[in-house]
Amino acid sequence: MFQRLIALAQEPSSDKRRELMGQVADIFTENAETYSSRELTLFGEIMANLLNQIEREGRRETSEKLAPLCQTPRSLALQLAHDEADIAAPMLQYSPVLTTDDLIELAKAKGQPHLQAIARRAHLESGLTDVLLEKGEAPVQQTLAANTNAEFSEWGGKHLTELAENDALVRNALWMRAEQGGKAFANIISVLPEGHRAIFEKLTNASEEAAKNLLAIAAQIAKRNTPEYRRRRLHAKIAAKEIKAGRRSLDTIVRQYSEKNWMLALAHLLASVAGIEEKVVINILAKSANEAPALLCRALGMQEETYRALCLARCERLKLPDSITEQWLEEFRALDGETARRGLRFIAVRTRLRQAS
Repeated sequence: MFQRLIALAQEPSSDKRRELMGQVADIFTENAETYSSRELTLFGEIMANLLNQIEREGRRETSEKLAPLCQTPRSLALQLAHDEADIAAPMLQYSPVLTTDDLIELAKAKGQPHLQAIARRAHLESGLTDVLLEKGEAPVQQTLAANTNAEFSEWGGKHLTELAENDALVRNALWMRAEQGGKAFANIISVLPEGHRAIFEKLTNASEEAAKNLLAIAAQIAKRNTPEYRRRRLHAKIAAKEIKAGRRSLDTIVRQYSEKNWMLALAHLLASVAGIEEKVVINILAKSANEAPALLCRALGMQEETYRALCLARCERLKLPDSITEQWLEEFRALDGETARRGLRFIAVRTRLRQAS
């Protein structure tokens, strides 16, 4: 590996520089938690230097890989966050390294696509949302209103309710914000369409707590589109690309996601690697039957211990006893690999036909 890196470092072409950057980033991401502060600094200096020598596609790939990591050097995160919008977006949306002050300065200096990425973050303090609301155009304001993890100042809350008078997307997003209470709750009701306002005023008059409980149910549904889900999906998207390129192991990623019980991320990962529709895999994993999951995982060449970890995660999610795992494993062992691959090829062809029609 190191001989290969040395050879790549001696090559002046942009393609070789991009390949070198990719391999250095892979080494960093795979062991980031084990490096000392001195080693992290050294990696940061090396990657910062390489970023200046590679084209935009290589920088975008690097941003995607480094964005979720809390070990990414802050100077490197800022360098990527200041880049073109599509390169900066993963870092702006997901990086835990960037501080609120960093993001405020970026929001003041950058354009609407950068602001849109910041508005999707998993947590936004009121000082930052004030800047985004003031400088952002309608798409940024709508994203902020829908972000249930965004905090708003008194000015920000009032400004949002004023925007809601003429913006149906902002109005509907505020309707979903169950945590709004008191004056803010009344302000939201006041800008709802007449039919909705009448319903909520009736509910609030009968029991404000009942109205808030109704909103809380809606907020739980909305969590399926929260920044945390989007962060996991991005992680799965990057992992699938790395697996297809032969740089990561499917078994390693599946075990990691299974231990965390990231079932939607697992579905996206398996669908991407297998070349089938994601909704098909979600449906497979969400049911208590084992035939389809066993066929899919056997076709992908998954190891038995990896499949065990997946089965345990499914048992936890489906509230089934762990003891059923042994039965599922027996069915997995009994499957012929070639038969499973033929079945998967049939599903993949059907997926392509549906997408083409």
